[in-house]
Formats: sequence, structure tokens, C-alpha cells
Amino acid sequence: GGGAGAGMADVNAHIAGHLLGSLWPMEAAEAYGGTSRVRDIVSTVAADPCCKLLDARTAHVPAGAAAGGEWTSACRGLHAQLSRYDVLDGGRPVVTSGSLLLARGFPSVAEKGMAAAMAAYVKAGGGAAAFLGCPHGGNCAAGGIGGDEAMWLRMVPSSPGLMPPFRGGSAGSSSVSPAGRPVAALTSVSCRSSIAGLLDATAVRATEMWRAGAYMHWYERHGCSSDAVRVAIEGVNEVADCYRAMHGTRDWLDDA
Repeated sequence: GGGAGAGMADVNAHIAGHLLGSLWPMEAAEAYGGTSRVRDIVSTVAADPCCKLLDARTAHVPAGAAAGGEWTSACRGLHAQLSRYDVLDGGRPVVTSGSLLLARGFPSVAEKGMAAAMAAYVKAGGGAAAFLGCPHGGNCAAGGIGGDEAMWLRMVPSSPGLMPPFRGGSAGSSSVSPAGRPVAALTSVSCRSSIAGLLDATAVRATEMWRAGAYMHWYERHGCSSDAVRVAIEGVNEVADCYRAMHGTRDWLDDA
């Protein structure tokens, strides 16, 4: 459009930048070695067969960042992108059941060890209770932070694991510095309760359109009946319930 807002090229660049951080090989040999980020994601944060929709975010650290502060900068940048409350689900606190961190280009952090790196990541987000989005003052943390049941970290300290230059609709979506040097990048792939609100909003809108018969003649012309659409909407609602059950955010009083 002709407005001052973001166009589709900017939207696509924004999505592609986060997706690239989630899927790009950590090392050159990985691309042809039979392993992949998809397999890693499925075996960690997406292990539950009902909860395969994830939240992916990437924070870039310019090459000129203060020495020793790159990791903290990346952690804060990542947490700034993660909402604390779900506006699509009545403002409920967003709960994170697990996160896979993919870190590229943080040699000093790699030397300190993964436990220290994860502890710094959680601290940058406000502590364990804030990271989990626990609505009960931290009592639902269950000691998961820093353990395999809540967080995983994959890290390559040197530049070969960095993503290639990505040119999108805005300067912020590039993974090289203005001087052409690669930047460090930290990506979070998380299973979060906010997926439920998004699915609910989608199902509500789809139900309204289905009841109004919107586009149904086109669906039926291509073999998709009204009942099939209804069943598909019910399936979306069931997946939303799975996310609430997994994250302990389901209000059981709603079923009374």
C-alpha cells in the first residue's frame, strides 16, 4: 500500500529473519551430515505430538558491541521481543514450558560453559518466575530452569556457524554489520502458552465466517464440505486446549 506502515516485503523479511535463525545449520558440515535444526527442535521443545506450533525469535548483536557484553545484550534483546501477557487470551500471563537457544558467535560465553550461559539468559529476562511467566509467584517453576526439562542450548563460538547475510525490507533484518563483518546472533525457539490465544482468535474468526457461509461455495466446489470446515475448526480448538493443559493456564472453571 501507499501508507507509511510496513509493507508485505517488510513483514516477509521479519518472519524470514527469525525463521532463518531457527533453521540455519550451526556448522558447515551439519547441512550434509544427516542432522538438522528441525530434528533438534522436534526432539526438545516440540516433543509433544499436540504442540508443534512454536515461537521463534532472533536477536542480532552488532560486531561493534562492547567486549564482554555481547551475551547480555543478545539476551536482553531476545527477552524484549517476548510478550509477558497474552492480549488474545484475556491478558493471561504467558507461560514458557521450554526453550531451545541457538547461539552463534559468542566465544567468551562458550568458554564459561552452558550452565552459566543459560543462567545469564534467565537472569536477563527477570529471573525464573518471569521466564516461565508463572502466575503463582514462581511456585510453578519446579526447578526447571537450567535443566534439560526446560531449556536447551546449542552454541558455536566461531564465525563459520553464523548465518549468511540476509537482506530484507529493513536494516534490522540483516545479519551483517554495516562494515560487512558478521554479527553474533541468538535465537530462541520456544513452546509458549500464547499460541493458545492465537489459535482461539483464529477459530473464532473462522467460526463467524463459517456460520455466515463466507466462501463456502468455493470450498464445496473443490470438495471441501461445510462439515469438514466445522471439524477443522474444532481441531484448532482442541490444539489450543492442549497448549493450555501443557502450560497450566487452562481455567477449569470455564468447564463447570
